[in-house]
Amino acid sequence: MISNVDKAVKIMKETMKLKEEERKLKQERLKNVNWGRERGNIIIIEDKRLMGQYSELMVASDLTLKGYEIFIPYNMRAPFDLIAYKKKKMKRIEVKTGYINSETFNLAFGPPTSDEWDILAIYLKNHNKIIYMNKKNEILDI
Repeated sequence: MISNVDKAVKIMKETMKLKEEERKLKQERLKNVNWGRERGNIIIIEDKRLMGQYSELMVASDLTLKGYEIFIPYNMRAPFDLIAYKKKKMKRIEVKTGYINSETFNLAFGPPTSDEWDILAIYLKNHNKIIYMNKKNEILDI
């Protein structure tokens, strides 16, 4: 007959084994990530997810320096990336990574995934700059 203590110990051992396997898988995945390289003062990040997170961090830093309080949603399902708050006004910020084509000088970036944002912030990875736009595609001076 198995006691409750024995059951609990068995469950704990299985849980610890699963956590160890998960930790090893994460380490293995991190080994395979192409983290990028540096070119002059521009960091090249070749993993799209990491580049998106880097862009969000750059926009949050820029807005903080401009006097905004920044709030980041806890889950990944929010229809925007950041909330910027200043002088009793809140703005929902959607962040996109973009670049300026060196031949055509066109601005290129992926489309927003929803329309529930007030400001579109485009981090230009090849110039290390940020452009803020409204829904009318007007450039904003934030």
